[in-house]
Amino acid sequence: MLGARNRLTDNALLQGSRNGYSRLDTQQRLEAEMREALGLAPAKPAPEKTRQRPSYILVELSVRKHSGGPAFRFEHKSRSLSTLEAQLEAEKIVRQKGWEVWAVLDVRQVSE
Repeated sequence: MLGARNRLTDNALLQGSRNGYSRLDTQQRLEAEMREALGLAPAKPAPEKTRQRPSYILVELSVRKHSGGPAFRFEHKSRSLSTLEAQLEAEKIVRQKGWEVWAVLDVRQVSE
């Protein structure tokens, strides 16, 4: 009996008007307010948060070994906001790998 009454009160809380107590009599309203004050009231479902897709800057470089040889394509994804900073970051990585930058092919922002 008590469980059914609590479900009735809880449902009325969820479906009520501005404060959730319009359909309840005085005693039920008092009980509902007490449960809410004690943190026992039913939790309202939290709205789903939409995750933002990450955007990044894609830097495409033509690189080759220091000893020569054919050039090949190197791609680097940067989380930087600046295209210049992303390009410098990619060139630094290329130099660390022992290659040299032959040409900058493309620097563009990509948002998925």
